[in-house]
Amino acid sequence: GDFHIKARYLFKNTGKGLGNRIFFESGLIIPSNNTLVADPYFLNYSPSEDEEDHRHFSVSDGVYKGIFGFEYSMKRISYPVFWSIFSNIQYPLKENKYKFLSPINYSLSFIALSGPFNYREKKQFKLVSVGLGLSINHSSYSKWHGISSPNSKSTAITPSLSFVVASKDYGAFGLNLNMSHVDSFNAGDAGLGSNFKQKASVIGFSLSYRKTLDKVIKKLYWK
Repeated sequence: GDFHIKARYLFKNTGKGLGNRIFFESGLIIPSNNTLVADPYFLNYSPSEDEEDHRHFSVSDGVYKGIFGFEYSMKRISYPVFWSIFSNIQYPLKENKYKFLSPINYSLSFIALSGPFNYREKKQFKLVSVGLGLSINHSSYSKWHGISSPNSKSTAITPSLSFVVASKDYGAFGLNLNMSHVDSFNAGDAGLGSNFKQKASVIGFSLSYRKTLDKVIKKLYWK
């Protein structure tokens, strides 16, 4: 897959306790060679030419991209005790050697956490947080030979609900549930025709486990 190089700048940090935190992010995506080598839609195809072997799946877009991001988080005493907004843009820098230009990808995410409802006793698991989230992702048209690819423009809206159950001794278990609604739009008269449109709904879930180890790396601390 692609290789990401990113730098995050901490513009404002409350450090400890209540307050806000602001991050800026930038970087570069270096593509792998596991990419499409020919236009699968034959957008530049002439009837006098023979159709080439092709495929529609790849691990990478094969395009160098710039990354730009912003994050604002707030910790407070009332519900929700923590909320955060994160935005990100991935911008293609140029066509790859196969004349493909990947889409511009935009993302906007929001999350809010309730925080602890009650005291966590040792060796006892309790529901310590409920979270609500919303993610919006949009991609513009990708292009082969300067021609927009059919169904490459899309918008995905994903609401989510999460739960954290934790114990002081045994760590925290997390469950996240989400449903994504995706619209894909055809690129007009290019390739497959102007009346083709598709939608998809996807239900997903994830499980996680987290535990703080009783170890520190002294070289990372300073007075």
